[in-house]
Amino acid sequence: MPWLSVVIPVRNEAPGIVQVLEPLQGLRGEIEIILVDGGSEDATVELAGPLVDQVVESASGRARQMNAGAAVARGAVLLFLHADTRLPEGFLRMIADVAIPPTQCTNPLFSNPKVDPRVPAPSPVIPAHAGNHFDLQPTPSPEPDHSAHPNPTMDPRVREDDVGGESGVPASNPVIPAHAGIHFDLGPASHQAPQYQWGRFDVCLVPSSPTLKMVAWMMNHRSRLTGICTGDQAIFVRRDLFNKLGGYADIPLMEDIELTRRLKRICPPARIRHPLTTSSRRWQQNGVFKTIGLMWWLRLQYWVGVSPARLAQKYYPARVPKP
Repeated sequence: MPWLSVVIPVRNEAPGIVQVLEPLQGLRGEIEIILVDGGSEDATVELAGPLVDQVVESASGRARQMNAGAAVARGAVLLFLHADTRLPEGFLRMIADVAIPPTQCTNPLFSNPKVDPRVPAPSPVIPAHAGNHFDLQPTPSPEPDHSAHPNPTMDPRVREDDVGGESGVPASNPVIPAHAGIHFDLGPASHQAPQYQWGRFDVCLVPSSPTLKMVAWMMNHRSRLTGICTGDQAIFVRRDLFNKLGGYADIPLMEDIELTRRLKRICPPARIRHPLTTSSRRWQQNGVFKTIGLMWWLRLQYWVGVSPARLAQKYYPARVPKP
């Protein structure tokens, strides 16, 4: 049974679909790859077929397509991946580290950190409050002979006026023998399994530029502050929670904003700082500052209650008819 289901909504993505799917092939069996086609008129499905576990036909629209993929998914965690986004190497462990308690997963990748050679095994962490117990095996020494001294509690090497207290021998620092066995009793493990039920990655735009690096920083920082995530950040969520919430709202735009707004009311997102890469094509074609202005204007309109159908007509002018 796959632990993670990757749901990829597509429509006319033939030029780049193989490049999206090829990096995932080494994880087949550990992850489930579901391609959801929204009525492609090119060779997207034919090219992707051998590289995925399921091809699902759906009505066009990212929300509908992602819901259709989630409906047939078998993994405990769903990851929604845009066709122009590339996940970082080692992404599977990054998600496992925050999205599922290891004791609830039978996949050996998560019970043995050395299984995945692409990710170095983490160094063990000793909790700061752990109790340290030293089990010392001192060097045996012969019992001193006090028979010749009138007071067996007194050491003849110590003058009477140097004696303090009742011990008869002044206190001194103990000497630990060089061969003593030392045992560290760390007590029960203090690390609690992560309880995040959903999350996302940081973003890096490629091809990049100084301006686009700043745009990516702003996107990541905004998401950290607000807990709101966008689809190009590869949102992942436990399947049981996704189903409980009813999945994505059936709207033509802002479906990612709407879903994560509901999710963060339940719990905050896991924020994976290791960035994925997503295409900067839209930014380059339309102009960076024009695109920034458009995105902020659309979100502002959405927050004040403008219909997503009307907003989609502005965002997809060639694809969405006027309402």
